[in-house]
Amino acid sequence: MSEGERKYRERLLRQVRKTKPGILVGEVLTYSRFRKPYLVEEYLARCDRLISTRPAEALQLAKVAPKYAKLTALEVGKPEDKRLEARAWAVLGSAHRGMGEYRAADEAFKSAAEIRGDRDEYYSLVCRVAVMRTEQRRYNEAIELADRSIAYFEKRYDPTRKINERDNYSLASALAIRGFTRFQAYNQGEDLNISLAAIDYKRALEVCTRWTPRTRLNSLQSLISLICLGWLGGNQHIRVPAVDIDRSFETLRQCIKKADGRVSVAYAKALWVQASARARIAGSMMVPRSECLFLEASELLRGLEQWEDFVHVTVEIAWWYIQSGEWIKAKGVLTPLLSSDWSGKYPSHWFAVIEAWVKTETLEAATKTIETVRDCKITLPKMEVPGDHDEGRWVSDDLW
Repeated sequence: MSEGERKYRERLLRQVRKTKPGILVGEVLTYSRFRKPYLVEEYLARCDRLISTRPAEALQLAKVAPKYAKLTALEVGKPEDKRLEARAWAVLGSAHRGMGEYRAADEAFKSAAEIRGDRDEYYSLVCRVAVMRTEQRRYNEAIELADRSIAYFEKRYDPTRKINERDNYSLASALAIRGFTRFQAYNQGEDLNISLAAIDYKRALEVCTRWTPRTRLNSLQSLISLICLGWLGGNQHIRVPAVDIDRSFETLRQCIKKADGRVSVAYAKALWVQASARARIAGSMMVPRSECLFLEASELLRGLEQWEDFVHVTVEIAWWYIQSGEWIKAKGVLTPLLSSDWSGKYPSHWFAVIEAWVKTETLEAATKTIETVRDCKITLPKMEVPGDHDEGRWVSDDLW
């Protein structure tokens, strides 16, 4: 590839990553320059990344994804290659799931299944359905689906990480999904041996920290976050020593640094999640190790000009300070965010919540505002389900 071709490719990728959804959906269907398989893959990856944070935007993009994939196959002269179209339907299903539209999600997943990708795609689609069944509290179905996927990818697991890197990730993801489902079922009063969830998390962690990622850094970060936080879970039955958490996140950060070649946003977010994990281990309170990790993450995000993430982690720091009874420290980190310098750099509804927190005079009153924060959809520490960050794939009629 010549230097000019490389720059042109990068420019198109940036457009797919950065263009506003309302504009991008029209451009990918109108202009033939966007009809390249690698751009469709980037488009689908963007949809997946948005599902957990901006589900409405994810759905807006995903609705045209099947048509975009089909037009691309025709443009490159491979109308018989349905893999991207199947993946697009799977992403659309996950986008509907992200909006709580389970019936529409089922229909999209069925469309993905009818197209029939390869077996890897089939069993990754099975994982997407398992995530949805967990959200629907159909736990037995979710576990059965995860079992199928795990059985398939276990046969392809390569601990030497020389081959099948993608399969190793898929196995770790399926194990984490099953562990999450078991944990959720237990918390909902199901008669279930909770230690099985811990076994799934431990195995998933072992798999995904033994290979160096070259792609899907956000996926790996999200997956290890789930494994570590899920393994802890705020439940006395699922505990892991702090040293194991630190070791796992150190491995993750080194993987990210090696793949990125620099200290990146993914690296900073790994620090952030590690800090949350350590705070949970300490009994939901800020401890010196967590504080150091949080502050390092926030400084990196600020230096990288990731303003929304920086504000988000700052709000979480304040939350942990409040949980620990350190109201003065909480007030200290939040007050600068109310200055005019921060206008427009983070969602406006956060401003009202932060202002309410700063104006609160006592720890007791500040604690009461935590529910207000949640009402405003500012995500405080919680577990997240992986699966939607992986490249799409999927399933058969017996799933419905």
